[in-house]
Amino acid sequence: MIRTVCQSDSQIPFYRGVFVTSEICLMNRLGVVLAADSATTVTYWNGNADEVRYFKGANKIFQLTDHHPVGIMIYNSVDALHVPWEVVIKEFRRTLGSKSFNSVAGYADEFLTFINNDQRIFPAEARRAEFEDVLNRSILKVLVNFREDHKAGKVADLRAYFDNLLQNGLVDQDKVKFNLQNISSLRQIFGDATQEKFNEWLGIIELTFEPLSEPEIDIILGIALEDIKSISPSTGLVMAGFGDHSVFPEVVHLKNCQFWYDHFCESERVLEGTSYDVPAIISGYAQTSMIDTLRMGFSDDVLGSIARDSTKHCDALVDSVAASVGGVVSEEDKSAFVGKAVKQIIDGLFDYARAQHYVPLRRVVGVLPIDEMSTLAETLINLQSLKEKVTKPSETVGGPVDVAAITRSEGLVWVKRKHYFSPEINSRFFERRGR
Repeated sequence: MIRTVCQSDSQIPFYRGVFVTSEICLMNRLGVVLAADSATTVTYWNGNADEVRYFKGANKIFQLTDHHPVGIMIYNSVDALHVPWEVVIKEFRRTLGSKSFNSVAGYADEFLTFINNDQRIFPAEARRAEFEDVLNRSILKVLVNFREDHKAGKVADLRAYFDNLLQNGLVDQDKVKFNLQNISSLRQIFGDATQEKFNEWLGIIELTFEPLSEPEIDIILGIALEDIKSISPSTGLVMAGFGDHSVFPEVVHLKNCQFWYDHFCESERVLEGTSYDVPAIISGYAQTSMIDTLRMGFSDDVLGSIARDSTKHCDALVDSVAASVGGVVSEEDKSAFVGKAVKQIIDGLFDYARAQHYVPLRRVVGVLPIDEMSTLAETLINLQSLKEKVTKPSETVGGPVDVAAITRSEGLVWVKRKHYFSPEINSRFFERRGR
């Protein structure tokens, strides 16, 4: 999610726009179908509490290139550094022209390179301001955490607190895209700003401390990098279609795409595709409970409940058996027994679900024609929308469902697509598109 503010009116509150959405990618050896709802959730901070608004006209599926059979679908943050994703994608499409790649992964790499290199859409000042915002809040977090630990008697002074952080490791390398060398480079750029903000927060929370040392600045920068995942906006990008050398369609899922100061990257990349051995792919994104129920017979929340209840009841069973025979089971042994039993329960559940739900469904999707696969995709999104409507007070899934199909011969074609204008009275728009 991202916060922006209208500079022309300081009374306009901060807002965060996000696609808390439901999307699906169905794929067999013929082609790909992408489907998405149109809901956007915007949260305003009015000075006292959050105010939530829902809109039903968002576009989440786009043609990634005018010349080749590749599409893109987005979820989570509606923009990057305050630039709407629709603007970014269409500018990339214009810049890309007729250039093509051997695989869909090549388009994904080119898209990330475009974002990282384009200083017109994403100027250096905007990238710096976004990181400084995270840095500012990270400094405050360090000082507030120190004050709480000091009150609890866990640490004597701020110097000891920094020493503690240094001993416990600077940055969790599994969570961030930066190593110690990167942090050293950031210190050259943000060292003075870090010291300035640190002094400012010291005064606000009524603490005193001498100038920060280089290792202490590195600690704060490292914490800021870790905080990016929870503070900065992130977007999921799903690219699907055919590369020049693709026999069957492919999909590349870039998870949690974010700016890490001036570098835009994903936290994880998942590549899937049909093949001679894999007849179909059924993948959901964002809210997927109905998609998961169709695929496996249960959704994630149900699986979590089964795992928790199994753990609780197995734990109680071990205690009961031990008490009935007058024995005592150590916590270590009990944990091993319970863990093994719960794993067997979950593994059995997945084996059954795979055999009775997923494999038959994948077999059917593997032979569906494009039009029926499109109907299935739209139906699943509508079911998720209906479930949201009747079980929750929110409206995070809803509105018209857009459906796009991609085949090697026809490229991306719209099976269903909303317009914010009436096509009947805008024939010139379609004439221009046909030129």
